[in-house]
Amino acid sequence: MSTYPDLFLYINGEWRKTANDLPVLNPATEEEIGRLPHAEKSDLDDALEAAATGLRPGAKRRRSSVPMSFTKPQRSCASGKRRSPPP
Repeated sequence: MSTYPDLFLYINGEWRKTANDLPVLNPATEEEIGRLPHAEKSDLDDALEAAATGLRPGAKRRRSSVPMSFTKPQRSCASGKRRSPPP
């Protein structure tokens, strides 16, 4: 088996190892190259509860850099549009 990073579930701000996992296969050789975490019902319940808690009014929210990741591509697309000749 080649080196493949250990994968975990990210639930409620914490990385979680699961009891069960599924094989990740190389499609060319069908060799197992890693394992994919398989969420149990309890993992899904915890994720739904965490999401619902985060959406409640007055809930403490973590700052995320996700909006920043969207602004850079939008800026580059916008600058590309300015440079394009009119049709």
